[in-house]
Amino acid sequence: MRLINFEINEEDFGLDISEVREILPFSGCVPIPGSHPDLEGIVRVRNQLVPVINLRRKLNLPVTQPGKSARIIIVDTTEGAVGLLVDRVKNVIPLSDDRLAEVPNLLRRFKINYLNALGELDDTIMIVITTGRLFGDYRLDEVIAPAQMSIEQFESRTTAQPDAVAPPEIAVIAAPDTSWTCAQCGKQYRSGSALKRHQKKNHAVETH
Repeated sequence: MRLINFEINEEDFGLDISEVREILPFSGCVPIPGSHPDLEGIVRVRNQLVPVINLRRKLNLPVTQPGKSARIIIVDTTEGAVGLLVDRVKNVIPLSDDRLAEVPNLLRRFKINYLNALGELDDTIMIVITTGRLFGDYRLDEVIAPAQMSIEQFESRTTAQPDAVAPPEIAVIAAPDTSWTCAQCGKQYRSGSALKRHQKKNHAVETH
């Protein structure tokens, strides 16, 4: 399994790369007044409007202003493309089954439904999620319904809010089994340590 390793509230999360369409740098989005609290707004990705879910709000974590390292992970769902706003994307990690563990019953009792598994990541634990579990506790179609609008309507809102513009696209490149791929620029390395050095030097990414 290859996972997109991203961070929220200084916690490591992982999402199967097969669920990810692309990753975008976050430079603002168009908010929709009166919408669900989890809905950050919408962005235009080429000629498609994509609703963006703030994962801090979705996971009941403290809400902060997105920083320069914030990213939107575009995933495919039963309701179409949806963006997940995260604090930062760190890298693409190959994780074997023997490094994955089932979620303890204690956590299940607290109804933390988004947990799919726990992964061993160096000396830390990574929370592995799936979009099915993530959106399983509410009606996603109802949450993103206010984001359904025409391109013309979107552009009129963008004109009224010039800071809310869609960022350029960055495609996600799946990592071969024998290499590690930088999620920021796509360069490949033969070891995780080499990738960490590259990200720290070129993308100001602090790794642990």
